[in-house]
Amino acid sequence: MDDFNQSRMCGLWGDLEDALLHQDTLRGGRGSIVAGPVLADDDPPYRDGTVRLLRAYSKVIAYVMGDDETAELRTRVVLLDQNLDGLRPATPLDEFRVRPVPLADVAARTRLAFAPVLHAGDDHTSRSRGIVAAEPRFIDAADQLHW
Repeated sequence: MDDFNQSRMCGLWGDLEDALLHQDTLRGGRGSIVAGPVLADDDPPYRDGTVRLLRAYSKVIAYVMGDDETAELRTRVVLLDQNLDGLRPATPLDEFRVRPVPLADVAARTRLAFAPVLHAGDDHTSRSRGIVAAEPRFIDAADQLHW
């Protein structure tokens, strides 16, 4: 089972949780993280087709910043994409591409329902409302995520 969780490989995917805990104004030193696969009908089949190779994973991070007077719920969402073209043996997680996305995007892809308060705390959604980016903005360090 130790081989299943690869966050110890020092990649960005695992660093996001540590970065959250190191935020100066994180209230109570706690947050909630929901991570999982993003299943897609066009994920490529593996071997006999009974299992599909996943191309994307999401991570939804919810936390409160500030003191009693300035407490603010925040939601940050990232999507890990992997290109399976020319599939080769597994490599460390830091070779995957990670990018911030709106919570609504992950909700639509995963068919999960998130509480309205989490959508309200998602500053990616509020900053990008009505604006479509020409290219996704990939990050390669946890401090590049707007906490």
